[in-house]
Amino acid sequence: MEEQDAGRTIGAYLTRTQGFTKMQVKRMKYQPGGILVDGVQARITHVLLTGELLDISVETGKQRYAAETRERQPSESEKARRLTWKEILYEDSDVIAVWKAHGIPLHPAHGHHGDTLMDMLQETLAKRDGCEKRAVQLYSIGRLDLDTSGIVVFAKNQVAAQRLWKQREDGRFKKQYLARCEGHFPEEAKEEQCISLPIAPVSGELNRMQADRAGKRAVTYYRIWREMEKETWLLLHLDTGRTHQIRVHMAWLGHPLVGDSLYGNGTAGKTYAALSAAAAVFFQPFTGERIVLNYLDKAQRGE
Repeated sequence: MEEQDAGRTIGAYLTRTQGFTKMQVKRMKYQPGGILVDGVQARITHVLLTGELLDISVETGKQRYAAETRERQPSESEKARRLTWKEILYEDSDVIAVWKAHGIPLHPAHGHHGDTLMDMLQETLAKRDGCEKRAVQLYSIGRLDLDTSGIVVFAKNQVAAQRLWKQREDGRFKKQYLARCEGHFPEEAKEEQCISLPIAPVSGELNRMQADRAGKRAVTYYRIWREMEKETWLLLHLDTGRTHQIRVHMAWLGHPLVGDSLYGNGTAGKTYAALSAAAAVFFQPFTGERIVLNYLDKAQRGE
């Protein structure tokens, strides 16, 4: 323990200095090995001394999975599917970032149990660590549509998840997208442009959105990255995260994403919208280390 923190109780140190909530500290208190001082279980009223080693565990129990029997069960091939280590882009004790391919759902939902990115990652980590899949805690920080490929960041515990979500809210957690759009843009798009146009669901249509002044605020920034013979590759970042935001805004501009069957000229079941979350910047939730992930080349290849 550093000299400036000596004289504080463990409870005060964790809440006032380290930013834990009282509920998080309470969970640590009742967890075997949750709060240790020099290797010995300690109370939160313990007054810290210079040179003492405080060791805490932020694990908060196992996630629950309640897939009902009426839901579609995964096939044997889906059960066997695991991520390769090439798809795991970054990992530490609190965070793991992986690459999601087009066409893979992010997390379990109606109709998808056992075939999602989260399922695959849990299977991979469980096999590596020699534990059951249900013991692997994962909390996705943000989401990617089924069609969209790219970087997905997962927290491994609730405290890390809370702190990463806070980074998203205050703008420190940033993602950059690569989109291949039909046609060519005006010269001024070589400098960053902004679309501020609300988005709302299309009445009577499932999972389809539209630009609508009466909808929710949606802000997209974009600029030309590369110009090809019949298409333009854009780099984009978002101020908001509406469903299908980039796809809707590009279609509204008259430049739908290549392969987009919902808003462009793609074919449902055969093509995917050419959109990838190709780069991410965030801060390790406990140490504050800046983490930069840039996979533009991977996105460029359509992986």
